[in-house]
Amino acid sequence: MKRKLNKNQFVKRNELASDEKVINRSSVGNSGNSDVDVNVAVDTEPLAYAMLCSLLATNQMTKTEFDQAVQELERFKKKED
Repeated sequence: MKRKLNKNQFVKRNELASDEKVINRSSVGNSGNSDVDVNVAVDTEPLAYAMLCSLLATNQMTKTEFDQAVQELERFKKKED
């Protein structure tokens, strides 16, 4: 048996029957802020360094290739700044 919930109705986890699923939803309606732009910047540089370190550690690249890749990554970052 599934319960229908109104827009502003919440159910505590322990009130659910064992065969019910919890569905998380969110919505924004009539907020007056529909013309707002949001920019999210994600720094992927640490991930790039981690990938290079992993390749070096698993002998999938040589120390020379690693050094060249790090230099190229740093050069790429300077172009962005």
